[in-house]
Amino acid sequence: MFPDAFSIERLATELNKWLAQSTLKDIFSTSKSDIFFAFSEKKGFKIQFFQGQAFFQFPGIENFPLKNRMAQFTSLHSQKIIKANTHPGSRSFEIEFANNQRLVFKLFGKFSNIILFDEKVQPVSIFNLNHQKDLSNLLSSYVNNETYLKHTFNNGNEFLKAHNWFGTDAMFFLEDLGYFQSNDEESVYKKFITQYLEKEVCVIKTKDDKFELSAFPSSNSIETYGQIIDALNDFSRLYIASESFKIKKQTQISNLKKQINQKQKHLNDLNKSIVIIKQKRSYNQLGDLIMANLHSIHAGTSKVEVFDFYNNAKTTIKIKTDLSPQQNASLFYQKAKNEVKELEFKHKSLLDVTQQLDTLKQNLEKLKAADTNKNLKLFDKSLNIPLDKASGNKSQSPLPYRLYTIGGFEVLVGKNAKANDELLSKYANKNDSWFHAKDVSGSHVIIKNHASKTIPANVIEQVASLAAWYSKNKSNSLAQVIYTLRKYVRKPKGFLPGAVIVERETGILVEPKDF
Repeated sequence: MFPDAFSIERLATELNKWLAQSTLKDIFSTSKSDIFFAFSEKKGFKIQFFQGQAFFQFPGIENFPLKNRMAQFTSLHSQKIIKANTHPGSRSFEIEFANNQRLVFKLFGKFSNIILFDEKVQPVSIFNLNHQKDLSNLLSSYVNNETYLKHTFNNGNEFLKAHNWFGTDAMFFLEDLGYFQSNDEESVYKKFITQYLEKEVCVIKTKDDKFELSAFPSSNSIETYGQIIDALNDFSRLYIASESFKIKKQTQISNLKKQINQKQKHLNDLNKSIVIIKQKRSYNQLGDLIMANLHSIHAGTSKVEVFDFYNNAKTTIKIKTDLSPQQNASLFYQKAKNEVKELEFKHKSLLDVTQQLDTLKQNLEKLKAADTNKNLKLFDKSLNIPLDKASGNKSQSPLPYRLYTIGGFEVLVGKNAKANDELLSKYANKNDSWFHAKDVSGSHVIIKNHASKTIPANVIEQVASLAAWYSKNKSNSLAQVIYTLRKYVRKPKGFLPGAVIVERETGILVEPKDF
């Protein structure tokens, strides 16, 4: 039950007594989602807008924030309160001031707002600027002039559809009084108003761990209250804390699931690429076949047909026309060596990603069981991080790089200056692409490209953004990044760790981003 018209009417009635003869000293906010009201005699309340709804809290003005205050509704400052007026049958109320201005508290669920009306009863300003239409509504639109509701419905469900401001608890109570069967609905309705506005209210915790304000105590009740102010104070605190925890937990679960899906895809891609390499014709065998047929291969030819003694059949081999048969054989042997390195790299990556995937799945199960904010904080550092950090165990991540997959390409990011040198010398082939933020210190970033595929422009841009992110330019809105092939990057003897000479580079301007 929150907010229905009757809990709001009770709030206005209690505020009218509590603030009688008081003067409004200050109205201020510290963010778009909260507003504080400080009155004389050290009285005050706070309204926090959470998921669009307005939640009243009464923390005591000694607990109000002292910094970053932004004044609101300044024409009301130092004004004496005349009265807090109820709006019967509406989810709103108003406070009337000595200067004839009125502050309307519109509590329409996610459309809640605070609206200032001038002495001519015209809306002049609002707190929540997302609801500009509130500046067009007259004060009369918030007041229901009906003294009672005529029942033209067969049951409570139909009744609630027509009067959504009424509230489920109120409808149940009205039903218990025999309203839908009565021939004198006016007297029943007035009896309902009198009794319902005086009922004690309680805060209950439902089976799905949601807090509600109710006029009907149950076994799930946490506390019962005679005053709506006291009930709202506890309810608002408990509800916001509980729902904030759920939102944060669900966000972290979604992030972990996203990481698990990404790593599972990466694992599948690694397995597929390993199978492809193993199923390919051996470059060593092609080199052997050329060397065994040197006498029959003529210079300038692009294809040769030879007897394949490995498979006991004839086969055709494509060779480079500008190289001699011996040089072509040597090229195949070199490719075989590179392929061995590539296979070794992929097996290491496979082990690394498998370990990370197992750890993230374990974390997901622990996260699902988390029931406090303290528990959630344990998982903060395991979210939105590169692959090699997910395990949290250095012995499982011996590689000098962070591993990403972008556009189907494996991307390696050096962890530090020394790791940059190791990455360049041991894990990057000459036809891989190299990236680095221009003129500042940062990570060397490598796109693995053993097959010399054309790298799409969007992949180049994303990897450049990653290089900018892992550099001193991380906090800039835009950063310059250079890239070239690995074979055009040299590490002269005596250079400091991470320092290199670059040739034939291309520049690109990107936004620093992590992926």
